[in-house]
Amino acid sequence: MKESSIENNFLKKSTPDNILEDVAMYALPGEQPPTDKDVEIYKETKQRIFNDISSDNISRLIEQYILKKNINAALEIATLIPDPPINSKENFYTQLVYLIKHGLESYDVDAWLLAAKLIQRLPDGAQREFKADLSRFIRAMLNSRDSYCQAIATDLIQYVDKVTQKSLLELLNLIIDNAWKTEHKVIRQNILYIAEKAIKNKNISYDKTISLISEGLKDTHEGILVNALYLIQFAPEEKRTELIRLAWKNENIKDADKAGVIDNAPKDIREQLWNEWYSGRVGSIKETELQNLAKSTPLYKDIPDKFFRRDFPKSGSRTTLLGTIPAKPQINLKEKIIVRHVTASAYINWTKAFENYEFWKTHGFSYVPVEPIVRTRLETRTGRIAVFSRVLGPSVGYWQAKTPLFKEEIKKQLDNIIAGLKELGIEHGHTHMGNFCLLFNKMPTGEADIKIPPRVYVIDFDEATSSQI
Repeated sequence: MKESSIENNFLKKSTPDNILEDVAMYALPGEQPPTDKDVEIYKETKQRIFNDISSDNISRLIEQYILKKNINAALEIATLIPDPPINSKENFYTQLVYLIKHGLESYDVDAWLLAAKLIQRLPDGAQREFKADLSRFIRAMLNSRDSYCQAIATDLIQYVDKVTQKSLLELLNLIIDNAWKTEHKVIRQNILYIAEKAIKNKNISYDKTISLISEGLKDTHEGILVNALYLIQFAPEEKRTELIRLAWKNENIKDADKAGVIDNAPKDIREQLWNEWYSGRVGSIKETELQNLAKSTPLYKDIPDKFFRRDFPKSGSRTTLLGTIPAKPQINLKEKIIVRHVTASAYINWTKAFENYEFWKTHGFSYVPVEPIVRTRLETRTGRIAVFSRVLGPSVGYWQAKTPLFKEEIKKQLDNIIAGLKELGIEHGHTHMGNFCLLFNKMPTGEADIKIPPRVYVIDFDEATSSQI
């Protein structure tokens, strides 16, 4: 498993004493550095999670979830064990067989994906039996004509043997060809999502890739456009500039999204595209408008002024917005704290990037350019980790769609962060311009100081894995 080394390392040792030691690296602009109490809360809540999912406790925790019939939570935790404990291999495999069987029989999509992933952990004989069952399951879902089931099936294909994969991919390509002919917008939207998996793995032809993206970019349906824009990054490099310009012609695509795909173009033409983008588009923007832009965030766009908790609609993992506590109206966490509900694997990689302040120092940063974590807890109902993190400013994509101000400085930081994550052995999963946020220095008035380049932070680690073997 790709995650094994980092997860095993996490499970074997507790939180180090020097964690968050250089608090100045964690201070946000205009705020005091974390206090001793803040650091203690971070350490204690992480230590609690470590105690829950340590090698000594993890098998017992899985057993508890099984007894409670909480298969999803047990599956989430089981994926953390890189190798069966020597003294309990038989019990571990018995648990896995039970979990995989019930996971594949579940009505829950997450359970299917987790169960399929765990098949690889079984002895060869048991693997063959489950992979045969999984192959039949995938084929049935691909033939279901339900685009949602087909999208999930596409994700599952990677977990069967190579010969069966080839057969299933031939069926998948046929389904994509036939379904794309329909005029039904939701089906076409989902077909682009299905195609993403095949394009990433180069299981769709060059011509078909270009055709799907091009036709999608000419549509008017928001879902189709969003998916087509996302696919540009997987298109052959020599075709990306053409696809970007095609997206620019569509008035139904938001400016932030149009600007956000420019960095998918070949490096030698990006500057030209940025000049074209800003030419005649961005006039003189008043300082007050820039200051408002500098503190904007899309998180609360359709949320009432007063609320307690609300889920933020996004793809991937769940995110909860926090507002005012009814019994304590003086406490308002809006625009301050959110909760991301992530897998333990994603959390481990997030903390690795967040706690490595010495690493970021050596890479020229005076701060840790990672979404700041406040505290965490294990969600016993789901087996996921609730990560309380700080709200930052506008995304790089949103800012750059409005103004070229600090474009070069932002780009330099962004490239440095991406290179740093790679060096740390972390695969973020989706480093698009919407997952980098800006944070400006503050003037004495509290307004953003738009005369100084902002900080750049990478956010949303819900798909983060380790690239270290």
